Amino acid sequence: MGMSEVSRPADDPGTRPSTVSEALDALDLGHFHALHLLRQMVAWMIFSMAQESTSYMFPGLEHSFDADDTEIAWFAASFHLGCVIGALLAAVLLDTLGRRPTVLLGAPAAALLSFSACYSASIWQLVIFRTLQAIAWQVTIMGMQTWYIEFLPTRHRGSLQAVFCLGWPIGRGVVILSSSYFGQDWKSFMFLSSASFLVLAAYMGCSMESPRYLVANGRSAEANHVLSTMYKMNGQAWDSDSDLRLDGASLQSGESLVGLLLTSYRLRFFFSLIVFGILSITTVLIDTWGPSAFQQFLFPGSAELPHMVLLLFNMGDFTGVTLAIFLNDRLGRRGTFSLGFFVQGSFYLAMLATSVFPGGSNTTLAVTFGTLASVCRCFAWEAASMWTLEAFPTRLRGKVLGIAQCWMRLLSVVSLQASANVLDSKHPYLAIKTFGFLLISGGAIVTATLPNDTAGVPLSEGPGDDAHGKAASGA
Repeated sequence: MGMSEVSRPADDPGTRPSTVSEALDALDLGHFHALHLLRQMVAWMIFSMAQESTSYMFPGLEHSFDADDTEIAWFAASFHLGCVIGALLAAVLLDTLGRRPTVLLGAPAAALLSFSACYSASIWQLVIFRTLQAIAWQVTIMGMQTWYIEFLPTRHRGSLQAVFCLGWPIGRGVVILSSSYFGQDWKSFMFLSSASFLVLAAYMGCSMESPRYLVANGRSAEANHVLSTMYKMNGQAWDSDSDLRLDGASLQSGESLVGLLLTSYRLRFFFSLIVFGILSITTVLIDTWGPSAFQQFLFPGSAELPHMVLLLFNMGDFTGVTLAIFLNDRLGRRGTFSLGFFVQGSFYLAMLATSVFPGGSNTTLAVTFGTLASVCRCFAWEAASMWTLEAFPTRLRGKVLGIAQCWMRLLSVVSLQASANVLDSKHPYLAIKTFGFLLISGGAIVTATLPNDTAGVPLSEGPGDDAHGKAASGA
């Protein structure tokens, strides 16, 4: 995948890396990065299967518990309600326990709760278990997000973050195919989720802690051991006596983190809240109500989900993630936000406009536009996650991600409850129109308020919006 252009360790002390970023940048892409990427891709498949199964469990819940629209809406919202609590919990655990221990706490808990949910005697008992499962899910996914990025070199960071996202449409594809086999057996989805989280816990038990986190917490000897292992895996030498520090003017332990969020980092902090809030009322609504709305728009009166069409949409998403590998750093975060919001929203409106055509041609065109919209699906979400992880220093990274995710999930609960009787299968035209206009409006707000572009810029470690913004614009 190419050689790093940054200097690497040598016998001359003057060429040795003095910061974590320099050490990570001096390591050529190799065996370690391939294994690191594979772990994260599998994890994304697991997270996808747990979340994306929500709408595919609705028929089974109606059959098993005679659940009405209100109960189904509560079940859909319960996952996001759990994620609100999980995000707050993860914001504390990530900097208290560390990145890897947080995952090793959350993954087994998610497995146990998924298994226990299968024995729910009522829909409300299932809602409780689903909420608890989501708490563990959110803790685990935030641990994995923060853990993964802190091993990456600056030059290939955007591509390496995009590649693992291929796991999400793969996981959704497993859910779609499974739903055609499971039918109304909702318990099988929970069993599948339980088994997959055990796999995640098992292989993360063999992983290493983030070197950035270790250095930030004064554990330089452990960080040197991690870097030595990474270099050895890639066939390079590492000076185990290196005295590493974080990049730039790193935050001091006595500084108030809350004060920094409201002063030096206020523009970035509020932008994270804005972009994740917009995602909560766009992507979340599409993921939850989209399958049933697409079913009734494309095949009015059908009682079966159009699995082949949904698989085609999923292939569009897979294609989009693949394109993101090459486009994320070329377009920058602003460009990927534009693709994810403006272009995706336009395709949904074009899909709706096909209803004016006669016969079967409108269905073919609608499916085509729906697939193209799915190609753009990943870009806004990836840009939001990447930007938030890139724009804040190590001691704030987990906290800001937790607060932003908590805000997103809280708004998701509200928006799902408010839209339950408006954007479901009974109103497919209104649902798709809403998807399109919300995406375009959200894109206008996000691109207008983006403080700086973090693509290709070393991970920030010191305060100051202006300094980081200048570095980004000059990259």
